[in-house]
Amino acid sequence: MPKKEQQKKTEKEHDDKARRRHEENEETVNTEIIHRGRNFTFEVRTIRLPSGKITTRDIVNHPGAVAIIPLLDKNTVILVEQHRAAAGKILLEIPAGTLQPPETPAECARRELTEETGYEAKTFKKLAGGYAAPGYSSEKIHIYLATDLTYTQQNPEEDEIITTRKINLKTLQQMIQNQEIEDLKTIAAILQLLQLTNNNTRKTYRSTKYTICKPTKMVTQHIPLSKRRAEKKRKEKKRKGKQSN
Repeated sequence: MPKKEQQKKTEKEHDDKARRRHEENEETVNTEIIHRGRNFTFEVRTIRLPSGKITTRDIVNHPGAVAIIPLLDKNTVILVEQHRAAAGKILLEIPAGTLQPPETPAECARRELTEETGYEAKTFKKLAGGYAAPGYSSEKIHIYLATDLTYTQQNPEEDEIITTRKINLKTLQQMIQNQEIEDLKTIAAILQLLQLTNNNTRKTYRSTKYTICKPTKMVTQHIPLSKRRAEKKRKEKKRKGKQSN
């Protein structure tokens, strides 16, 4: 069997084996709640692996969260600055917050946007959703794009000290590249917005009618080999004459 075909066969066998292994789910044997916080519960789960081995998982049970990109105009995003105790510093982020069941992610997005920035939006579009840290937390973040903004009044929670900033989208891209923004949900959301903006720009460009000028044809003249050799000898003789003088 050729080497490339053998390599493909080996990779396929490895992938099939990994897929079968992941299809066998872990079984929860016992759950012990260690602490109940204001929004989360912290628990230790005893689980049985597909192999039969018993082990534990430390889990943060989270009701879910939203993050909002408030687009003031096509080039300006509203962000918030606030101190994050876990990080030990002030971080620049897009507005975000935890769901308060039974509210939906869309309802939460509207509430958090007004609380943290003072703006209301006519249009909310969900861009993405995913787990923030699935290794230990059940938190799923829903990312929304908010447009058609109108300012009303900022109304943060009692324990929140929030400052809003309006930043150009290109500046945000540069800040991400310079590692000035350290909040990953903000990085993911802004990069997705940039990709969406670039895709829309390309679509607009493709739909624009334009005329392509026909390239001018180059005319080449064939010079016989004998003439080229004679010209070369002439130049060489001329060069030697200059050197002797």
